[in-house]
Parts: sequence; structure tokens; C-alpha cells
Amino acid sequence: MGEDIPLHADPRTNEVLFHVALTAADEQVAWRAIRALHWRGGREVFERACQLCTSPETHERRVGTDILGQLGKPTSPFPEETLAVLLSMLEREQDPDVLNAIGEALGYNHRCDPRTIEPLVRLKNHPDERVRRGVVCGLREQEDERALLTLLELSKDQGEDVSLDAIRALHWRGGKDVLAYACQFCASPEAQERCAGAAILGQLGYKDNYPLREETLTVLLDMLECEQEPEVLSAIATALGHSHGRDPRTIEPLVRLKDHPDERVRFGVVFGLLGQEDERTIRALIDLSTDLDIDVRDWATFGLGSMSEVDTPALREALVARLDDEEGDVRGEAMVGLARRHDQRMIEPLLTDLEAGWFGSLSMEAAAEIGDLRLYPVLVRRRVDWEGDRDDRLYKMLEEALEKCQQASK
Repeated sequence: MGEDIPLHADPRTNEVLFHVALTAADEQVAWRAIRALHWRGGREVFERACQLCTSPETHERRVGTDILGQLGKPTSPFPEETLAVLLSMLEREQDPDVLNAIGEALGYNHRCDPRTIEPLVRLKNHPDERVRRGVVCGLREQEDERALLTLLELSKDQGEDVSLDAIRALHWRGGKDVLAYACQFCASPEAQERCAGAAILGQLGYKDNYPLREETLTVLLDMLECEQEPEVLSAIATALGHSHGRDPRTIEPLVRLKDHPDERVRFGVVFGLLGQEDERTIRALIDLSTDLDIDVRDWATFGLGSMSEVDTPALREALVARLDDEEGDVRGEAMVGLARRHDQRMIEPLLTDLEAGWFGSLSMEAAAEIGDLRLYPVLVRRRVDWEGDRDDRLYKMLEEALEKCQQASK
């Protein structure tokens, strides 16, 4: 079924949609059928999904739960019946994948129902990371104190995906209660808790445009002065880049760490400085664009080339120095940065890469930015050789680059 057909207009019968949802080898194809059933809703779909939820087959229970999770979106037509089914499943289900699906389902159509809290909280220490992620999803919009405490506990989870999900939920929740708990974490003797505290503060209340910006900045800068653990220093610097990325008060404390021996800290410094255009920032990013660590070098080059409007000889020379970098992404960022400044020294290296078959979003962005006729023949060859989907984002970037380079002849 074509992606261009709206879900609500999918002409397939319920029977066909259920068959595809259960049997499609391609997960995207299966989920399109599930989403079409969400939109369709109705008693027939509900009852068929409930039957699947009682199946002895794990996959069928998972699909039935996925269908119930957003049935009749945006508003469930059978909220009480659906909740009863999901809570009943939660009591007896043993399979981690299905438990994850139940948590996600409760987090959609029953995200503010207090009856879901206690059954989910009981699973917060489940040994399987998928289940704990489901708990986070189910509790993320609950305002009850039990839900908040569980999200805070899971923000320190050993599973990276679990902790990131919990931290994002706390970002969304915002508020002075979350701030207070995060500050306690930041003062903990445990490095893992301090990391979680800094990460929570980094985007706390983003949906309300960071109403506690000053409070969080004070805590993060105080931490930066005394912290010794590289992992925590990286978390603090990254947090400053998220919510205080253009605050000049962050520049000097971050720049002092640019030569730290741990690459995680240097990467945090780069991220924290992105978007700043102070002379100290540009000098630091120029230095870090030569870093031995690929990620540090890549992001510093990106910061100079695309995140700054500064245009000085020193900055351009730093970008030129990266045109022969062994890493394609670093070269690409340098090419984009020079193209944005109409510096034609990036054309020959770009031609070389395109002739050698290096073809990605950065090369297309650079070609479109510089719009030079010399690039047109090789771009035409790339279009002739294209074997992928012509709705693909990269193909559209190729078309734009061709148009810009062709215009250069007029």
C-alpha cells in the first residue's frame, strides 16, 4: 500500500489489515496496517484486537496490544474496556516484549489515568530493559508523586535507552519539583547521579521555553567549577549547550576545559559552545577542529562551518585544513562551511570525492551552496546512476544541487 494514501482512506478491509499487521516481514509495512486500524477504530477492530491479546502466541498478543494502544486516535472510543483489557494483561503477562507494548499503550490513550500508576510502578525494577522502557512510556505524563519518583529512579538506570527516555519525560514535565530533585542528584557523591542531574537540568521545561533557566544555569556553572569526573563534566557541558547555548556566561568555564585529556569532556565543550560567536569560542573551536578524536573534530568543524556566521581568514583556513581529513563527514562539514562563505577552494576536493563515489547529504548541501557549473556533469552522472527511491531526501538534495549548479551558467 502506497505511503501517499492517507491512513484514514486506506481501502483495505479490516481482515486484510489484520493479516498484514500479523504477517508482514517488513516492520514498516506491518505498522502502517496497525496505524490504519488505529484510525478506523470501531467495535469490530476492538474485539478482534482483544482476541489477539488473549492468544497463546507472543507476537499476536504484541500486535493486539499495539492496536489497542491508539485505537480510534486521537480519542479512544472504548476507553474503559480498553483499560480493563490492558491492566488485566499487565497482571499476568510474562513476555518482556508484550509488557513493553502494554506500557506504551497505557502511555498513549490512558496517559493521565491514575489507575495505571501502581501496576506500572511495580515493574520499575524488571530485569529486562524493554519492560522498564515501557514503564517510562506509561508514566511519562502522570503527575502523581509515585510516577515522578519512578521516573527519577529510572533516569539513573543502567540501560542507556531507559535513562534517556526517563530524562526526556522529566524534561517535558518540568517544574520546581523536578528541579529540586535534580539539584539533589547534582550534589550526590555518586557520579552516575550527578550525570543524571545535569542531564535533567539541561532541557528542563523546554516545552515552556525553559522557565527555570537562571536556576539551572547557576547549578551547572557551580558544578563545572568543582567537578573532576570526565563523564560528569561532559554531561554538564552538554547540558549548557542545550538550554544555555547562547549565554556568554558559559563561554569562559567551557573554554578552560578545551584541552582536557578525556575526549568526552572535549566533545562536551564543543557541544556547549555551538552557536556562540564570541572570539574565544571561535578560537577554541578552531583548536578542537584538529582534535585526534573524530567526533570532537567533526562537531567542531560543524560548529565553525554551519553554526557560526563568523567569517574570518583564520576560520576559513581552519576549514580548508579539514578538506583532506581522512573522515568523510569532517571533510563534508568543511566543504559546507566554505561553500556558505563562497570560498571556491572546496570545489576541487568536492569534485574529487564525487568522482570517487562519495555521495551524501553533506556533499549535496555543499554543491547546492556553492552552485558552480564545474560540478554539474558529475552530478548529472550521479542522477543517471541513481537506483533508490526518487522520493528519498538525498535524491531531492541532488536535484536541488543540480538546479543551483545549472543556474550558474545563466
